[in-house]
Amino acid sequence: MHAHSPSLQDQVGDPVPHMDLTDVKIAMLDRRLPAWMECSKNKKKANFEAESMEFLQKGDK
Repeated sequence: MHAHSPSLQDQVGDPVPHMDLTDVKIAMLDRRLPAWMECSKNKKKANFEAESMEFLQKGDK
């Protein structure tokens, strides 16, 4: 990028940090993203269920 070129910006106008990601790395991350999101949802659900059960068990005592 030319020194006088404007920096990249995200959708709200914040500067985007430059990363040395190749198209191959970006494609790999793009393919893995749905699995990571699903895993995150499953972990959040499991944590919520565990905390709910713990709360309910404390309420029974």
